[in-house]
Amino acid sequence: MSRPLLKLTTMTLAQRKLLTEIYRRLNYFKKGDLTDPLLLLELPSKAKPAVELGFIKPYSKETKRVYNWYSLTEAGKEFFANYIKPISEYENHLMAQGRFCKF
Repeated sequence: MSRPLLKLTTMTLAQRKLLTEIYRRLNYFKKGDLTDPLLLLELPSKAKPAVELGFIKPYSKETKRVYNWYSLTEAGKEFFANYIKPISEYENHLMAQGRFCKF
């Protein structure tokens, strides 16, 4: 049984920013490869909103107060499969600066 997709309107700003960063890295650096294990490099406190959504998980043992690598869960892969598309250098630049939020 497939899990229903999350309604984007019910997400917090922190969750939306994290999903935008994952979207940016997935489409710009990883070329849409959902299986790449090292997708997000973030502090555990900053990654917590996306972990709580069930979209990402620590790649290895999570260490507090240092940057950790995170990879997509099956729910995350299912969600982002709908958002695979190449993004331009300009779009990447806007998202990296936080001036554009995809979600």
